[in-house]
Amino acid sequence: MLCLAESSTPTTTGMTAIFDKKNLYYIGLSVAWSLKTCISLHLKSMALSKPFFPFFPAKVAAFMWTATTMTKRMMNLVFYFAPSLGLFNLLNHWKWEQIQFTVRKHRNVTPDDQFVLRNIDPMPWTDLDRWNYYDDPANPTPPSYVLYTGFNIGQYFGLFWLTLFLHTGTNILLKLLTSQKFRTEASTLDRIVHGLENCNIPSPWKDWDEDSVTVEDHITQFKSVMWEMFGTILINFIFGVIMMLPFSFTGDFKLKQPQHIDAKILQ
Repeated sequence: MLCLAESSTPTTTGMTAIFDKKNLYYIGLSVAWSLKTCISLHLKSMALSKPFFPFFPAKVAAFMWTATTMTKRMMNLVFYFAPSLGLFNLLNHWKWEQIQFTVRKHRNVTPDDQFVLRNIDPMPWTDLDRWNYYDDPANPTPPSYVLYTGFNIGQYFGLFWLTLFLHTGTNILLKLLTSQKFRTEASTLDRIVHGLENCNIPSPWKDWDEDSVTVEDHITQFKSVMWEMFGTILINFIFGVIMMLPFSFTGDFKLKQPQHIDAKILQ
């Protein structure tokens, strides 16, 4: 919400009135406090589950790990929705395309008409002007932001839930393959909750030092937890990359534009 309020290219204005009446400082403070709460709760849960959890270096390392993963997850979610919401002024080019060409207002340009300037090759007007004049010539409509994002906000929201479902399911499958205690002790609800939690912060179902067992058993559990954590981190990385694809599409769109027109000429 904070990014949406500060952006000059929002694709939705449903919450504009709220931001006009509220101080953005308090919104930013609320976000920071929520992040701090998530970190502190995770550290408390770790301290309760471990028989020995000294302040240094264990708690310092755990704090850095939790803060990094939580911040990464939050930024990943923001970046996923950034193109479709127009955050960070990403859609300035779309905003400029909302301005209609004067020549199109006073002349009926057909799809076969060519745009010609000195020292450049002729090109179709439709490659330069993407306004829709064909459904209702008297009331043309500007191009949609979907041209630059691939999908609209609603479709991105649906894809987000699909991605979260697949991410959670993949985490659960990995835990079943790498953790014997997860297979034997966790209920169905526990598995779903743990798989969902690991989408945000990778953590083992049960750490290797939580039980009072022999040294050999500790070594076996340590190796199992190492594979469990390695796989979870790898899965989170893969899904994190997938959630950055909207940025890739928006950034790659410039490659689809006509390359033989100098921007200075159009200015």
